[in-house]
Amino acid sequence: MNTEEVDFAALARAHSTEGGLNEQFARHLASKGTFAAVGEGLDAVLDRLTPS
Repeated sequence: MNTEEVDFAALARAHSTEGGLNEQFARHLASKGTFAAVGEGLDAVLDRLTPS
C-alpha cells in the first residue's frame, strides 16, 4: 500500500486552467477545507486497514 503524502490542493491546481471554472471550484473547495477533510478521512480509513 502506498502511504506517501498526497497534496490534494496541489493536484487540483495542476488540473485547473488559470482563470477557468475548475480553478474557481477548486478555490472554493480549498476555502471550505475540503482537501484537508479528504486527507484526514483517507488517513482514518488507512489507520483502520493497517494492522497494529
